[in-house]
Amino acid sequence: MRLGIAPNADAARIDVASRTDAGVSARGNVLTITSPLAGPAFLRAINGTAEDIFFNAAREVDETFRVRSATHRVYRYYLPGNERRIHRLEEGARLLGSSVDARTFGRGLPAERASLRPLESIRVHAAVRGIWIEVRAPSFVWGMVRKIVGGLLMWEGGSLSSEKLRAAARGKERLSLPLAPPDALVLWEVGHLGPWEFKFERVRRHQLRYRLESARRADARVHVLDALIAPEAERPSEANTIADPASPLSSARAKRLVRDGWDQVSLRYRSDDAAADSFRHTAAEYEPWLRPILDHVAVGAEVLDLGCGCGVPIARRLAPRYRVTGVDISDVQIERARALVPSARFIRVDMAKVAFAENMFGAVVALYSMIHLPLAEQRPLFERIYSWLMPGGFFLATLGAEAYTGIEKGWLGSEATMYWSHADAGTYQQWLGELGFEPIEQAFVPEGDGGHTRFLVRKPR
Repeated sequence: MRLGIAPNADAARIDVASRTDAGVSARGNVLTITSPLAGPAFLRAINGTAEDIFFNAAREVDETFRVRSATHRVYRYYLPGNERRIHRLEEGARLLGSSVDARTFGRGLPAERASLRPLESIRVHAAVRGIWIEVRAPSFVWGMVRKIVGGLLMWEGGSLSSEKLRAAARGKERLSLPLAPPDALVLWEVGHLGPWEFKFERVRRHQLRYRLESARRADARVHVLDALIAPEAERPSEANTIADPASPLSSARAKRLVRDGWDQVSLRYRSDDAAADSFRHTAAEYEPWLRPILDHVAVGAEVLDLGCGCGVPIARRLAPRYRVTGVDISDVQIERARALVPSARFIRVDMAKVAFAENMFGAVVALYSMIHLPLAEQRPLFERIYSWLMPGGFFLATLGAEAYTGIEKGWLGSEATMYWSHADAGTYQQWLGELGFEPIEQAFVPEGDGGHTRFLVRKPR
């Protein structure tokens, strides 16, 4: 009522496409609301209703439209794992076939006869930190995805045979399967015929605040768990203070400086509409650097922007041509990137901990980002980048010209303290060569009284 969406709840006539178990998250649910508002005004108003609900698109429908009559629904269940586990769970998914018996893979249904529910697909893929199982079907019964995952995990662990899993899916045998925990399940997509007419690509201030606070609480919980597991390692010491810029920092402390620093200086470093950043780097400067990727990586390939910042200019330049994933440690940078480059995917994560499938990317770009990572973690990251690249894939990075590790207080005239760590150009050249990269180009990039080294290398075909 306050926002003008509808005069009261009865008049709004709200209906939702999918209802999930308690504890399940939803990324792509759909609902209908009767409102006098239309188009952009409606999306602006409805995004003011709740800080933890985000409305991304809308379209007008007539009175005959039924939101629950979706063409398909997609759920994703997130698990720890690697490439080997992906292949194992894919094998288990094939045992289920194109339908499952809802008596076993559901809850609260009569036991007298089989009730087969169609499945369009079950896929297993690499996620940022582990893997996800994606289940797509026209519709689901209560607990169906959680039972499917529970059955696959029993089979993976050896407590359920292939014969029994296959028989249960076909309704020849009824089993009592565990429900997988709900907190790792996401309603990913609900499909309807027809395009979205209006899109809302900004994030309201209260929603951004909620996202940042949620991310910080989750990150703090991880640090608490780490401290409980290895409390000795987390005790403060002289070495972990920043009173002396020459003092060594722990990896966690260094990354906290980088994350908090970029959160503070994000807009100061580059505003939304700026042609250049605070060091006068422009999209035109980067164009010839990117040209080998644009000329030789196939349209539609996966490309990774490692340390993507606010998404401008690299992700924005590549997104019209490729499926771009951007990774950055800063919450503010990632939120801005999602708004500035809505066609790309952005993930807030430590680049030293992110995981992707082997042979996934046609190119990996890391401009002025890896130099903020503790030096001891850089060579292992190069190894993983090599594994992520497809044969013939490019790696473009700006790295150190001379060896340096240290901090700067009051960076860019702010209250932020920033951290850098990098080797000299010869060390990077040696590391990349030892890992098997083929050199294409190496050049010094001047900046102020110093500069960086630009490397373009390639994974052999």
